[in-house]
Amino acid sequence: MQRIRESAPEAIIAQGVRRLLSESETARAVATVESGLFDAGSLTLDGDGMRMAEALVVSPDRLRAAWLPAVEERRVEALPEGFDILVVAAGIESAALAGVHLRAVRGQASFADLPMEAPPTSWGGYLIPTDTGLLFGATHDRGDTGWEVRDADNARNLEGLARRFPRLAARLAETPLSAAAGVR
Repeated sequence: MQRIRESAPEAIIAQGVRRLLSESETARAVATVESGLFDAGSLTLDGDGMRMAEALVVSPDRLRAAWLPAVEERRVEALPEGFDILVVAAGIESAALAGVHLRAVRGQASFADLPMEAPPTSWGGYLIPTDTGLLFGATHDRGDTGWEVRDADNARNLEGLARRFPRLAARLAETPLSAAAGVR
């Protein structure tokens, strides 16, 4: 986080995240806060949640532009030779390129152009601000390799959001949503 603050402050969208805890997570959260492993005040318990004061929400595009402005991106069918360093960032496609076994997990996140009124929050799902509104979700489907955006997954994301933020979910149900899907 300090590296982001120092080298790419323009990538920071928000600071501070609230983690809503289930009953089974509470004891572990208490132990984490009391462990002494974190700076005083950086983790605090708050009702049914834990606040992580130093956590950041960052723009991936702005972070990448700040940290890797000269990276060459290309689509390849096989790994080229002659590179000192080669980063394969191809999700599930890395299996075929690098000859490794990976298990597919498909996820779809939903986006809306509404202002973010709640703090960035996670609970198994998440709700975070973006440059133009908010992002929430996401689905997590093992063994699914589909990259297409699915209306049913936007509905699942809304259902998950409604369990934690019912009023927001009701507003979003009347708002056009966009989405992004990926397989990792």
